[in-house]
Amino acid sequence: MTYSWSRNEESFTGDFETREAALADAQENNPERSVFWTGENHKKSAIDFVDVGNLFEDMQMAADDVAGEASEDWLPSWRVQTEKQNELAEIIAKFVDENWPAKFFSVDEIQKHEVEPKEPAHV
Repeated sequence: MTYSWSRNEESFTGDFETREAALADAQENNPERSVFWTGENHKKSAIDFVDVGNLFEDMQMAADDVAGEASEDWLPSWRVQTEKQNELAEIIAKFVDENWPAKFFSVDEIQKHEVEPKEPAHV
């Protein structure tokens, strides 16, 4: 688990080992501020975004455009997740993660911190 910080509770930055380290970095980079938020980072993998059902649906629709009724029932029921579909999702995710790893994360367990500014705000 790593932590990040925010000035606005929406856009988070950083990858710190502790919540305290994230807050210290926030204060160091924004000495005039008195309010920050910290949260737990959850790194993302392509598997979080692979939807084989949508892939199959797109393929079936393209086949229907080419062959019409002759292509009906070409693919297995893509509406029901099967073991083979899960296997394909893992293959796609591995390929994407190896070539274009996600450089973003989601944040939860957000906490607000009110601190004494290290420098007075410039007026």
